[in-house]
Amino acid sequence: MSSKENKDRKPDVRKLEHQILRAMRAEGWLAPETVPEVLEAEKALAENQMDVSEASFEQARALLRAADTARVIPLSKPKAVRMDLSENLARAAREGGVISPEIEERMRRDRDAAEAKNGDK
Repeated sequence: MSSKENKDRKPDVRKLEHQILRAMRAEGWLAPETVPEVLEAEKALAENQMDVSEASFEQARALLRAADTARVIPLSKPKAVRMDLSENLARAAREGGVISPEIEERMRRDRDAAEAKNGDK
């Protein structure tokens, strides 16, 4: 088959949807719909019951008690992205009006000062 014929062929969407549904059902990603599917799901649940007793949570409680402070890893966007975003938001706040170069420079200084202050914490 030539490459032109390949490009002209449209995928069989119904077949693809059927294959996706079969795969999702096989992986248990869909709720059971028929009586046999419900019976199979109930059987699987009965075989794989989880321990939800008080004792099963002790290890999690011990881990929480052992952590004296929350460990937070701050994620920040690169400065160039933050600058573009703040410029766009500032312009949008002014409903697209013209910003004079003096105001724009003051906005930049204010933003830089705020970033420097937040970076020191």
